[in-house]
Amino acid sequence: MAGRPTGTTKKVETTIKEKAVVEDKVKEVKVDKEKEALKEQNKKMEEMMAQMQSQISQMQSQIMQPQSQPNIVLEQNKDITRTVKVTSLVDNVLTLSTTKNGMKPCHTTKFERYGQTKSILFTQMQQILSYHTGQFEVGKVILSSEQDYNDLGIGYIYNSVALKDKIDEIVLLKDDNAIDAIFDMNEDMQEKIVDMIARKIVSGFSYDYNKIKQLKDEGYDVEAIADEIKNVPNKENEKE
Repeated sequence: MAGRPTGTTKKVETTIKEKAVVEDKVKEVKVDKEKEALKEQNKKMEEMMAQMQSQISQMQSQIMQPQSQPNIVLEQNKDITRTVKVTSLVDNVLTLSTTKNGMKPCHTTKFERYGQTKSILFTQMQQILSYHTGQFEVGKVILSSEQDYNDLGIGYIYNSVALKDKIDEIVLLKDDNAIDAIFDMNEDMQEKIVDMIARKIVSGFSYDYNKIKQLKDEGYDVEAIADEIKNVPNKENEKE
């Protein structure tokens, strides 16, 4: 009958409708996913904003708080209680102070005799060296360790001064190289050791005459110096 759709036409129409339904469902799923992604993104943004707002509030709160005395916990400084062993190589009285000569000292350390060793606070030694580095440079006063020289900023001195035990050994002139060792030292130390040798002669110590003659040939008449020491009253106390 004319005007009625054939079977083929109905199938085509059904296929088109089904295809349209599928496409609509695909679109709906796609839209739903996009909405979910957008919701998730908005949620993260809200969380970030909330966190930033909290941080801003904390900063504002700290700024608005009245200033109070901070509770400071000081780290213990090992140099506060640290001590340094100091030895005098001067026969007379030697005084080290934490101020310049002529000024009222904050602290003084007095050495009564050659070889006397005393412990001085590290902080006081820093002040002493501000004014009396020269006494250490010429070897009138020595420290007990290389570490102390380095920590006090005078490490350059360490290799140029002889430690007390070495000096005591040289003064006896028993070593074959003793005379050479004396003249390897700076002039101040040479004079110091010659003076010590002369004083030992005064005290009755007996030396190898050949070594005394060697010193005389080099310009140090130890026997004459010993005679002067015998005839001259005790020197006035030496203060540094």
